[in-house]
Amino acid sequence: MSEEKEDAQGVVFLLIFGMLGSMVASALARGWVLSVMWGWFLVPLGLPTIGIAQARGVALTVAALVGRRGRPDKDKKPEEQIVAIGRDMKDVFIELAFLLALGYVFHWCMK
Repeated sequence: MSEEKEDAQGVVFLLIFGMLGSMVASALARGWVLSVMWGWFLVPLGLPTIGIAQARGVALTVAALVGRRGRPDKDKKPEEQIVAIGRDMKDVFIELAFLLALGYVFHWCMK
């Protein structure tokens, strides 16, 4: 019984740190992409450049205005949630890479 409890605690530990790690990585990646695209499209219009922290602030403000997307699925087991976190992180980075590539094309067209 003790071994099962330790396994469950290990899964919960991985779940918590996996979620925290994915949130930090996602926030940094999104902030970087937003700051790059800001520089491409808004600085030429006369706005000042912004860094990652300011970009995250802009993103959080917009998110607060339009609402959150995606909610955790409470019906899933912790092991399934860990897999879902990994899948969500992959989706986030694919989405960011696509946005950055598309933004680069538009930026290139503006030259």
